[in-house]
Order: sequence, then C-alpha cells, then structure tokens
Amino acid sequence: MKFRKFSKYGLLFIVLLSFSILFITQYSEKVKYEKYVSNMMNNDLHKLIGMIDEMNNSYNLIFSTNQLTKEQSRILMSQNEEISNIIREYRDLAVAINKRNDSFN
Repeated sequence: MKFRKFSKYGLLFIVLLSFSILFITQYSEKVKYEKYVSNMMNNDLHKLIGMIDEMNNSYNLIFSTNQLTKEQSRILMSQNEEISNIIREYRDLAVAINKRNDSFN
C-alpha cells in the first residue's frame, strides 16, 4: 500500500520535473532566438541609416551639379537593391513567425 502511494507521488514528481525541464529549455531557446533577432535587427537598422545618409549626400550632390555619373548611379542602384533585400528578409521573417500572412507585401 505504501509502495503504491510512493510510486504515484514519485511518478507525479518525475512528470512535473520533466515538464519543468522542458519549459525551462524552451524558454531559454526563445530568449536566445529573441536576442539573435534583436541583434540582427539592430545591425540592419544601423546599416540602413548609413545607406540612407550616403544616398542623401549623393542626391544632394546630383541636384547641386545637375549631373549623374556612372559611379553615382551604380552606388545608388546598389544601395536601393540592398534596402530592398533587407525589407524582403524582414517580410519573410514576419511570415515565417506567423506575424503576417503570405499575401503581405
């Protein structure tokens, strides 16, 4: 009789311990993923700010001289493409984590 009572409590303890370990592990992975995404977003934000500043300077120079050189055109095209890629990556991430649906543009 005591053995059955002990085995029930022992089994309950093992189940609770297992769920606790699973919960802590899942929470830890979630925190690590959030830190990774936050760091990635921070880096991309600084990159975007730098590119926008460079593009602003390029446009100011173009408007003041009324000339667009091949180098300026290449740089602006490259930076616009990079901005589009960053936006596309975050759109895909939002869809992947179910924050937006596939029709999100």
